[in-house]
Amino acid sequence: MFLLIIALNLNGYTLKEYNAYHDYTFGDVNVLPGEYVIVSRDADKASFESFWGITLGSNVVFVNSQGAIPQINGDETFSLYNNNGVMIDTTLFTMNLGESWYRESTGSNTWYSRASGEADPGSGASGGNDAGLVITEVSDASSYIYEFIELYYDAGDAPPEFRDWSRLPYTPAGGQECMVMVRIVDNSAVLVDSLFYSIAYQSFDGVWHDSVKSDTFFYTIPPANGGDVVRYFGFAMDDSSNISYSDTFSYTVGDTSTSQYRILFDFTKEEDAGNADWVIDRDWPDPYPPDPSVESDWLGGISAWGFELHSAGWEVKTLPPESSITYGTSSPLDLSKFDVFVIPEPQNPFSYSEKQAIFNFVRNGGGLFMVADHNASDRNNNGWDSPRVFNDLGILDSFGMHLDTTGESPNSVSDTFTIIPDTNNPIIKNDFGVARGISFHLGDVARIENSYNPSATGVILYGTNLAVVASCTFGNGRVVLIGDSSPCDDGTGSPGNTLYDGWNEYDDRIVFLNASLWLARGGTGVYINQDKKEKTCFITSRAFTFDNSINGVVAVYDATGRIIFEKSSVSKGDIVWFSCSGIYLLRINGEVRRLIVF
Repeated sequence: MFLLIIALNLNGYTLKEYNAYHDYTFGDVNVLPGEYVIVSRDADKASFESFWGITLGSNVVFVNSQGAIPQINGDETFSLYNNNGVMIDTTLFTMNLGESWYRESTGSNTWYSRASGEADPGSGASGGNDAGLVITEVSDASSYIYEFIELYYDAGDAPPEFRDWSRLPYTPAGGQECMVMVRIVDNSAVLVDSLFYSIAYQSFDGVWHDSVKSDTFFYTIPPANGGDVVRYFGFAMDDSSNISYSDTFSYTVGDTSTSQYRILFDFTKEEDAGNADWVIDRDWPDPYPPDPSVESDWLGGISAWGFELHSAGWEVKTLPPESSITYGTSSPLDLSKFDVFVIPEPQNPFSYSEKQAIFNFVRNGGGLFMVADHNASDRNNNGWDSPRVFNDLGILDSFGMHLDTTGESPNSVSDTFTIIPDTNNPIIKNDFGVARGISFHLGDVARIENSYNPSATGVILYGTNLAVVASCTFGNGRVVLIGDSSPCDDGTGSPGNTLYDGWNEYDDRIVFLNASLWLARGGTGVYINQDKKEKTCFITSRAFTFDNSINGVVAVYDATGRIIFEKSSVSKGDIVWFSCSGIYLLRINGEVRRLIVF
């Protein structure tokens, strides 16, 4: 039996409030069986969750009616109309101030009253009655903007539903396993599941899941030969014997010369200070065991990130504590040997030589992945937090990005951010899936300054002009900045650390994995047992000496007119910036004073 689950589109559906008449008509909103719709009077999702002391689940669609409905002053009733103007549900109560009314079952017309402070938006509905879309709760609030109406889509005892398919690697090489991941969602419980696969158009074989994390199921398809076509589909049965089959997917196996990307995670800047544990494993530079079966085989707060890339065929290493960040040396952990360098919430600043190495790495084709946290997230009490460390690196002058710190607002934000200017951006849509957004739990925002770097862009936005995920190109390389470490936290780590699983929240893992892939593809690629080619342009520190102090704005421009360095009131001595060899103009109060050639 094949059961197709179709979302209900609410476009044209209308909520109406009587006594004092108000209404709200939905736009293009989709709701799946077993999902809630919360209609807030005039609050955004983050403030709504904070006010009610909850975190809305992935089965909740949140709508801000922008002040339209509900408007509770006493004696109101409510009705729901479909897009043909037919009333499909109505409430059998009249509101009182300070109350919440709810029904325990979608199949019952009995309503119950309680104090508004006891309301539970986004939970508590009992379905299985094939009642369709119904009103399940209406609540007043001590602050009127948080009043809400809760709807629930009861499509009966719905079968399991397959969501968010992905695989690692996306195109396996010959002789390489493929991990397939899918969410299986049911309004009760999934009892039986399998993945069926066929190699080279042979008969289908079935495998049981390897592991389950939340509602995500993991399966392994065995190795095949280069050029083979592999097809697969999912099967699931719930505790009511409802059965679902997914669509059939396929991939063609590549040959054995498929390039292997190499990624290096920094651990030189106390990334485990305080309650943090931003490492892939407690063994370094190579995580142990070298061929893990599950993510928990590695011990670290971001082990899932490393594990999933390892499963995709990447080589994953850690730059150990007490090491130096270098570029162009013979060290096996030199940045020139890697495609991507990850800096996850550093707690100490970079030295001049380390800044030089990082800029050389990016300019010559490397991918830099910076993960920050909110302002005042100094975990080792040395006066430095990750926004200050990255700003001090020079991300404004070179990458056109700036993280807000003390005195700048906002510098600490929480929400699920879904404003994506370009849905085809490869950080959003790539081999690891399609992301709808990212969830922050106290993170920072980046200001995009295209006057410094025209390629800088907000991938996922906070509001209209600030970014929670940003990217740019620099020389031959690429850069990604994400303003919060919570989305890469997999909830596991060293004993004594309190961690939370943000990796599997919303589409966080998709954003991080797609970003890693985009960064890796910016360079030449590294084949197994080969080093990446080094290019000839090296960034180094440049200096100009002033014999006397300068009262005014001192600025250094490159030959394209881009500002490399700018400072007000320079003391006697050197000004220092980082750049390649070239021609630079020194301006004081806007007037050209010197042509500098390095």
